[in-house]
Amino acid sequence: MEMRFPSLRQRVDAQWMPLLLRPFADSPERLVLGIAAVSKDDFHLECANSLERLECLLAGKASEVIEVARLALRSFEKQLAEHGLLIGREFRAPVSGVMIGNPQDAAGISLVEICEFWLAATSSLHDNNRREIFSSDQNVALYNKTTESKKAPAAEVIRKVLAEKPSLISNFRPHFIRAKRLPAHQNDVDYKSESIVANIDFMAPNFRAQTVNRIVKRMWDLEIDRGSNDNAPSDSHEMLVEVPQRDEMSRRDADRLNETVEQLTWQADQRRIRFRPLHSTEEISARILQAEAA
Repeated sequence: MEMRFPSLRQRVDAQWMPLLLRPFADSPERLVLGIAAVSKDDFHLECANSLERLECLLAGKASEVIEVARLALRSFEKQLAEHGLLIGREFRAPVSGVMIGNPQDAAGISLVEICEFWLAATSSLHDNNRREIFSSDQNVALYNKTTESKKAPAAEVIRKVLAEKPSLISNFRPHFIRAKRLPAHQNDVDYKSESIVANIDFMAPNFRAQTVNRIVKRMWDLEIDRGSNDNAPSDSHEMLVEVPQRDEMSRRDADRLNETVEQLTWQADQRRIRFRPLHSTEEISARILQAEAA
């Protein structure tokens, strides 16, 4: 589902909040089980649909924790129906290790859209290629849009950054979280904070001219953004590009990559943009975290 800017007539104002699970008593880690959005008239709860991923984390204890998670979701849904916007104050966890996060203001076309958006962005227990319908009668229907899916690089960057610093979620632009490119006439910036403004892209070993042209256009977007902010540090705008490892390429392709990187670096310098060729989503995530920590 693509996030759209709602008109005033369509706009739904709400608060959203995550239902969190602490899998280990002595760990600060929190896993998002679901996202609730509550308006003055209604509520919606969207549940993470891949709780079986807990098996990778908990091994033999996973089945017990999954049942706890389902119990917590049922209780959360019931309490939402009872308390509505007061849920942040009135929530009572049915088991230890379960809590709700701080409510955040949001606006969207619908409560469902708000929940789907933030669940996709925050939960490692959710698969965007599946849809789970959860209700208090414990009936769960599961629909697979595809049996096999490869995680988008954008999603990997987001997950790795948020695993270290969840508060950075608001710096990722909605179109990037949804892996949707904006129309060509709109300024396209993927990540924006006071520390770093970045566009993020990826080059395959057999990259084509269209890929290079797209990266050049996205550096231009960064230049426009910097020009609209007189207070932006001169080195705050960066083009982060995952490039293939040269030892995985033929000599001809590796030479072509070297020439392309040199050309893109030169063009970035002309725009006073930092071009960073990196070799993995881990390195891209690390660069964002490094900038935020500086």
